[in-house]
Amino acid sequence: MEETKDKIWSAIGKIAAVITAFGVLVTIYIQFKGMTKGDAEGVYYPYETVPEYLLDTTSKQFKSDKYNSFYEVTITNNGDNPLEDLIFESPLKGFYKIIYPDSTVSKPFNVRFSLGNLRASYEIKVLCWSESLPSSKLFDNIRVTHKNGSFKVAKRITYRLADFFSLFMVILLFAETVVFRNVSLKIQQDMLKKN
Repeated sequence: MEETKDKIWSAIGKIAAVITAFGVLVTIYIQFKGMTKGDAEGVYYPYETVPEYLLDTTSKQFKSDKYNSFYEVTITNNGDNPLEDLIFESPLKGFYKIIYPDSTVSKPFNVRFSLGNLRASYEIKVLCWSESLPSSKLFDNIRVTHKNGSFKVAKRITYRLADFFSLFMVILLFAETVVFRNVSLKIQQDMLKKN
């Protein structure tokens, strides 16, 4: 009886080892078969608060009451193969500027425009001046498609000095409240002990 149990457990162990080895091989194949893999992140601003490092670009070409928001998106090819036939799709209308590693292209657009191809390990920056008001909902609908699929544009979180000051004040207020509450409880406990 004991010998039968050992044989069963031995067989289960061998089957588990084969399944694990198969799973590892499939994972390695998926990781290294040279898939095209793209990534995009971006941020948007009201037109009046375009970041300083982009002021030259925006102020010279686009001093206009026509634009209400500004979108900045960086698209990166993290795969081993080129991303082919890239298309920027959004609910926006306005003017774009694509900054490639070796050139730039600028044109008006309505909803979508072609980005061309992107070699492995390269990135491009897309700047969009939009007639729409800045909106998280609009930003959530931006995506980049290519010959083998698509990917959404993730929001890049940016902080201003005012955000850090506000956070510091909230932490300070919380700490003060906790300390005051503890001191107040200690005083109440001491008064109860005296009575």
